Amino acid sequence: MKLKISSSAFMRTSLFVNLLFLSVVYLCCASDSELPELEERALKYFNSGQYQQAIDIYSRIITINSEDIADLVAYIKRAEAYLELENPNAAIKDYTKAIELITPLKDFDEYHADFLFRRGLVYDSLGNLLKAVEDYSKVIEMNPDDALRAYNNRAVALSKLGKHKEAIKDCNHYISRDQKWAVIYYVRGVSKIELKDKSGIDDLKIAARMGHRYAQSTLIQAGINWKK
Repeated sequence: MKLKISSSAFMRTSLFVNLLFLSVVYLCCASDSELPELEERALKYFNSGQYQQAIDIYSRIITINSEDIADLVAYIKRAEAYLELENPNAAIKDYTKAIELITPLKDFDEYHADFLFRRGLVYDSLGNLLKAVEDYSKVIEMNPDDALRAYNNRAVALSKLGKHKEAIKDCNHYISRDQKWAVIYYVRGVSKIELKDKSGIDDLKIAARMGHRYAQSTLIQAGINWKK
């Protein structure tokens, strides 16, 4: 089964475009540098699905360049290429390096949180839920008012880990901001039921009415009519 983490699931386009702009500005300021041409070639390879070729060029960029903001795009894009080639462990290493590079920079918390979220997604996909929870928690700590995705993913991971009270707390926070996401009601319902709280059935019914198939099948198997 191919490991595929869609960029749409975690990447706000404006963030990456702005970061790419900063990288291009830096590279263009470097005298007698082949880096802008290399970055252009790497991006063309990536966009055409030639991921190994893109990786090779991003690796060259990283080797040539010193550790600064210009490297961030190379590490992030190389991580994405590794994911396309089903190499999540290599992707995690690149996300980690990008996080190390951006951590000392001021006024880059939004990027920092985005990179942490991306790495959390990969840990999540590998079943390393503790590491995923750690990254999601850092995202929430950095920007609690703009971290609904992280609250959602942490709730799911905590529920899978059997930490149902914590999962319910995250679900409650999410639902206080958005009542239209079926998954969060399903997760809260499951966690409540695991804690012998019968009100979890009500959450499963809400999720089922929103079209959540697992909620629907769970209730049908229990002989509960969720359509009422």
